[in-house]
Amino acid sequence: ESQVQDLFHEEAAHQHGKSHKPWWKSQFFVIEPVLFGTWDGVFTSCLINIFGVVLFLRTGWMVGNVGIGLAVLIVIITVTVASLASLSAIGICERCKDMGTGGVYYLVSKVLGGKIGGTVGIMYAFGLCVVSALYCTGFAESVTKTFQWNNEWAVRGVAIGTLLCLLAINLAGVKWVIRLQLVLLLVLIISMSDFIIGTFVHTDPVNGFVGYSSEVLHNNTGPSFQVGETFFTVFGVFFPTATGVMAGVNMSGDLKNPAKSIPIGTLSAITISFILYLVFVLLLGSTCTRIALQTDFMIAEKVSGVGVLWLIGIYMSSTSSCSTGLYGAPRVLQSIANENVIPAIRFMGRGFGANKTPVIAICVVGFISLLFIFIGNLNLISPVITCNFMLVYASVDYSYFALAMSYDQRIKNFTKFKVQSLERAKTFCRKTSIRVRHVSYGSNEIRTGTMLEFTKDLDTMEKISKVKIRVLQLMYPFSNYMYNYFKTIIFKSKFMFCYVAFLNPGAMTFIFKSLVLRVFKIQAKEEFDEGTSEGVEATEDITVDKVNISLVSDHSDFNDMDEILQQPHSWYAVLCNRWSSLFGAFLSIVVMFLIHWVYALANILAFLLIYMYTALFNPGLNPGAAAHFSFIEWIKQVFSGICNKKTKLPEQYVVTPMTTAPYTMVPTQLTVDNEDFANRGRFHQSAVGDYDYVSLAA
Repeated sequence: ESQVQDLFHEEAAHQHGKSHKPWWKSQFFVIEPVLFGTWDGVFTSCLINIFGVVLFLRTGWMVGNVGIGLAVLIVIITVTVASLASLSAIGICERCKDMGTGGVYYLVSKVLGGKIGGTVGIMYAFGLCVVSALYCTGFAESVTKTFQWNNEWAVRGVAIGTLLCLLAINLAGVKWVIRLQLVLLLVLIISMSDFIIGTFVHTDPVNGFVGYSSEVLHNNTGPSFQVGETFFTVFGVFFPTATGVMAGVNMSGDLKNPAKSIPIGTLSAITISFILYLVFVLLLGSTCTRIALQTDFMIAEKVSGVGVLWLIGIYMSSTSSCSTGLYGAPRVLQSIANENVIPAIRFMGRGFGANKTPVIAICVVGFISLLFIFIGNLNLISPVITCNFMLVYASVDYSYFALAMSYDQRIKNFTKFKVQSLERAKTFCRKTSIRVRHVSYGSNEIRTGTMLEFTKDLDTMEKISKVKIRVLQLMYPFSNYMYNYFKTIIFKSKFMFCYVAFLNPGAMTFIFKSLVLRVFKIQAKEEFDEGTSEGVEATEDITVDKVNISLVSDHSDFNDMDEILQQPHSWYAVLCNRWSSLFGAFLSIVVMFLIHWVYALANILAFLLIYMYTALFNPGLNPGAAAHFSFIEWIKQVFSGICNKKTKLPEQYVVTPMTTAPYTMVPTQLTVDNEDFANRGRFHQSAVGDYDYVSLAA
């Protein structure tokens, strides 16, 4: 058997599942990137984060203060705000070309620019730090209540110990922790089932659980606030249950197919969570007295059939939610640091291992969480988280609104180019076809299609391209027609490409550009899928694998038109609405001030300070896909259209032809084809040989 092997044969064998590594040599630490899907990644992460400690420990307290009616309203508002933000994030994912890492930070920076995106990313990471402190505090509170440790420092001590353990697990990054989410979800399902079944099988009147009663239901319908509590303070305590809806977006870099997994997984988790929220509210309000609901944070344990299962559920949910917060925040900071958006945190960008674990960022997040643990009160930490996430969700909502409006604005601008002739476009496409003969690699046969002929073809295309190409429609019916037309005149080729230059870019429309790119991408994919046999000559028309449309610098809109895509057709597309996103942004801002205006102002002030710092020390960041849209100008246009209903005259303008400097093309070939290595494959090879290094040295 020959010892000559491919240079990367081990990696290729591993990719095809031919690895013969014995089980005792397996590594328990993550040495290879792990990618997740819809249900084992997005759905599980969102559901585990939503079923947090607040749902277990504060749902009964919420019902005891605001009553069943207002509790249902709080649940509806919470789910509405979270759903609108999630739908906005999904819309951005679908309408932007690339889906990178960084989660919320990446989405906002892609649309509104690096300055605002970096600011939102820092605020979101800070919110996740406080969320981690909240879950550790809730875990410690349930533990101390179980063991009757009525001491605030006992709560702080247990919370600090829990935080340190979870930080160690995140730093280690073992595989079984990554796969543990499915086990956690199973435990939560068992715990929920135990709670629901417990309402039917027993009662505990001494602790306030009297069972189903119309009298109890009637008494708990209306509000009865404790001293210092209002509707919005209670809402501020409950809202952190919805902070987990962005868990799927945060792990975009660890997903196999983010565009598919994030929408399905997130919306499914929100729907199931909303149903279970209502079940919790109605069951507790129908079976427990108001006094027990207001004073006993562990009332759900008394309702459960087997209290141990409920305790296991709360312990697992709080620790897993905290672990997810400690997982998401460092990676947001790492993404911001790697792109050098905020120079002050550049040191956090370094990653270790195959998954680039952000060790430094994890330590920073742990330190911030540790500071908030010393507060030691879940009701005091929750409003801080609520105001922070309200501001972040408002930013995401506005991002999608600006993205959709910017797309329409660009389409409107391109409609100003009026139609001259569609037949000229067809004539241009027919005349620019280039024919080249391919020959086998390693032979010395003379090619019939030389570089000089290719230069002549480009000269011919230069003359033809002076015809102004204009397109009648900008929507998809015309695009599909042109696509089919291009499909019939462009044939397959593998190793050749040409650059098509349009000398009058002012007349080139966006739909023509995107159409050409669309055809060429599909053609290139088909070529590599089918493959071609070596050593076979063929005469065929060149597929234009790469198109370089030269544009005038003044027409910057043409360069970035393809950054924003048309909204794809899907079963949830009707939910991704720009007006609902705008409503969600205003709703988040208003509710944020109603909950705690001091915290709201503090968050806005921090937002402005971070933004000014970023603009001062890094002014050259990407302005974003929606940089041409101005909310203030849009408001002015809306009011102007309402107040002045006169028909506006069409704008008149002159498009001047573009002149180009003369150029020459000189053919140059760096290597000479010959028969010396004609029998070798076109890839690197390696072989194992025995050499006498002593004799070689001599």
